[in-house]
Amino acid sequence: MLPTVADLLGLDVIHRGSPRVLAGSDRLGARVRWVHVLELADAAHLLQGGEFVLTTGIALPSDPALLARYAADLAAARVSALAVELGRRYVGTLPPVLVRAAADSGLTLIAFEREVPFVEITEAVHAMIIDAQLEELRASERLHEVFTELSVAGASPDEIVRLLRDAEARLAAGRTVTQICQELGISDKTYYHWRKLYAGMSTGELRRLKELEVENLRLKKLVADLSLDNAMLKELAEGNF
Repeated sequence: MLPTVADLLGLDVIHRGSPRVLAGSDRLGARVRWVHVLELADAAHLLQGGEFVLTTGIALPSDPALLARYAADLAAARVSALAVELGRRYVGTLPPVLVRAAADSGLTLIAFEREVPFVEITEAVHAMIIDAQLEELRASERLHEVFTELSVAGASPDEIVRLLRDAEARLAAGRTVTQICQELGISDKTYYHWRKLYAGMSTGELRRLKELEVENLRLKKLVADLSLDNAMLKELAEGNF
């Protein structure tokens, strides 16, 4: 599961920046899909939702109306939070108009009272995201293996549920496993394997395995993309570009 804004605030690298939540403290449970460093006043159209946005504020407008519009646009883009590092554009605190606009629009606003390397934040958070996605991928892979076994056996979820229930009824009537498997047209090994994996499952639960196949493919692509982007961030941090 993706980390939350609260999870990020617990990271050492972020804690060193002395983060202070100025608005949206009730929305710290929002999931973070990605971290973006954006030094643009009109960046909302570049976002897809779920981003933890980092900025020094150097490109933010001085006009109060435009500053309020900036916060509203980020909220409309469904970002997880906006974190502004103090010391470059803003000293001591953020403009009250930005704080009010964030609170009014539902944007979580965080101020870093100390300087913190943004590249270290992105690297740490992306590592968390990759770990979370890998865990989901492992779980999905296990389901993929189960569903592959179903396909290889040539049986649909409906058929497996029906066969297992039929076999249990025949066992209760005094038939042996070997006799039942011969009558049902499956091997003893297949029967025991199915019973171990699927006994007690409903047809709907087995159908869900097939739906998770699609999710498995999505997770594989996402983890690959995250790994590539994280590698590029490391290269940039080391000055290889």
